[in-house]
Order: sequence, then C-alpha cells, then structure tokens
Amino acid sequence: MTINKIILTAFLTAIPSLAVAEPPNREGKPEVRQALEKVRAKHPDKYEKLMQLRKEDPGAFRHAMRRVMTHLGEASEKDNPRIRAEKEKMRELRGDFKSALDEYNAADKGEQPKLRTELIGLAEEIFDAKQSHRQMRVDKMREQLGKLETEIAERAEQRGELIEQFVDDKTKASLQGL
Repeated sequence: MTINKIILTAFLTAIPSLAVAEPPNREGKPEVRQALEKVRAKHPDKYEKLMQLRKEDPGAFRHAMRRVMTHLGEASEKDNPRIRAEKEKMRELRGDFKSALDEYNAADKGEQPKLRTELIGLAEEIFDAKQSHRQMRVDKMREQLGKLETEIAERAEQRGELIEQFVDDKTKASLQGL
C-alpha cells in the first residue's frame, strides 16, 4: 500500500467522526501550547486576537490554530539543520554539475569521456541527495500520519462524551440568545 493510499484511508476514516462531533480541544496539547507561546513571543498582537477568538468563537479559534500549526510546521522544516544541510548540498552539487557541464561542452572530443565520467559522478551525488531529501519528507509524513491515527483512536474512545459536549455547547448557545 502506498503512502498516498494510507493517508487517504486515514482521512476517509476520520471524516464520519469529524462530521458528528467537534474536534478535540487542542489548546491543552503541548504542541499547541508551544505554538501559542511562539506566537506570543513573536507577535503579541496576533496572540491577543487568538485569545479573544478563543473566548468568542472556539470553532474559529481551532481553525486559526490549525493554520498557525501548519505555518509553524513549515517553518520548523526550514529551521531543521538536517534539511537545510541537504538543500545546501544539492545547491552546491548543481553548481558543480553546471561548471563541469560547461567544461565538457568546451572540451575537445578527446577530453570529453573523462569529463563525462565526472559528470556521472556528480549526477549520482545529486540523485542521492534528492533521494535523501525525499526520504526525510516521507518520514515526516509518517510521523504526521501516526499522530492523526492516534487522534482518531482517542476520539473514537471519547465518541459519546464528544457528542454530548457538542450538543450541550450548541443548545447552551441557542439558550443564551433568548
């Protein structure tokens, strides 16, 4: 089974439970608390808006936090020294390959076989670096898939409570408007 099929299966499995009850209250989770702390440190005004949104519209707050978490996830990938090193290595290799290709094109027919061997070596290194980068991306996807599967299992265990809480929240909201 390919990773795409696994992710799609996990997503489709989650859809019925998402339609029935509200997502779990994630602001209690450590990664959400850390994200809020980062927002507070870098953007105090946005943090205040998030806190106000949390009080006024919890659903909109959860949606905003998903966007924040996604943004921070992408930022953390850029901050990952291993990924940065791989990308830098690929940049250098592509530059070396371009220089070697220019030499190959400028060389006479007698020197080209030797330079071609050098080009093949550089192409192999570029290929290996790209494969390594792809593997890192797959590993990150697997980690995210594991988190999603854990969340699905936790919500399945709490199904009744989540449905009751959802209905309570909605009925209280309609009573408050009277």
